[in-house]
Amino acid sequence: VIENNVDKTCTADGSYDSVVYCTECNAEISRETVTVPATGHETEIRGAKQPTATENGYTGDEVCTVCGDTIHTGTVIPATGKKSGKFNFFDWLLALFRKIGVFFTGIFKR
Repeated sequence: VIENNVDKTCTADGSYDSVVYCTECNAEISRETVTVPATGHETEIRGAKQPTATENGYTGDEVCTVCGDTIHTGTVIPATGKKSGKFNFFDWLLALFRKIGVFFTGIFKR
């Protein structure tokens, strides 16, 4: 018979008593306390975000999927200040208009 059951958690061992009773008089014949080891945290990263040119990123928090405890808090990753390197037509067009505007401004000032 199992008695005095204490469930294990991520960080604490569990235990139970394995008890044998006489089937005729119900006297306790033996009792053994069994320890069940803690499982340890099972973690995943939550809330991670890559930085962009203008917005900070975040490494994410390491959170236990079983108990929900935050094991490690993430840190901020500073914004890169750089564009992604991908071609953006509108940025290119804006740069072109600025160059044309500088060209025409120079012509009209003469």
